[in-house]
Amino acid sequence: MRFLLDLPGSVAAELSAFSAADENRLRTTPAGASSARMVISIQGTRRIHVRRGGRLAKLLVIDDNVSMLELLRVHLKAAGHVVRAAPDAAEAIRAILTEPPELIVSDVSMPYLDGLELLHVLRSEPTTKRIPVILLTGNRDDDTVSRARELGADDFLSKPIQVENLLSAIDKVLKKSRPDPDLGPPG
Repeated sequence: MRFLLDLPGSVAAELSAFSAADENRLRTTPAGASSARMVISIQGTRRIHVRRGGRLAKLLVIDDNVSMLELLRVHLKAAGHVVRAAPDAAEAIRAILTEPPELIVSDVSMPYLDGLELLHVLRSEPTTKRIPVILLTGNRDDDTVSRARELGADDFLSKPIQVENLLSAIDKVLKKSRPDPDLGPPG
């Protein structure tokens, strides 16, 4: 079974059948818009989510809550990003040293080395100090927000996270860190 969708911008997209457990994505470029992107995320059999114009990137997501980590990974991947996940700051540092991401999304409250301490480490190293970081927390107290800003967090979001808010924050931070609008998705 196949579905044919006519999308804005003179674009037609053909999709294969999918089950309720699947999350498929299709990237298309509208006619006459060489650097624009449209991402279609199909979740279940009834909900189709269309995003336009976002900048795709190599992301590293860090959270000690395995369910939250997987949820973030799935949503960001469905939006077209290349996503690696780390369950703690130590694993994140190994991943960053192996292949630096274009942007990091990190929980604040983690055991051993929390997100603020990780941010401090990243900002103190020449090879990592320019990697944008978005922090997520369930405790949005003034001291935590103030410390995050002092340490150079690029954005700060409160849990529970709305996926659209996170995607908007990622797009905004990437726009500041990658000013060239013709940058394509990571290779």
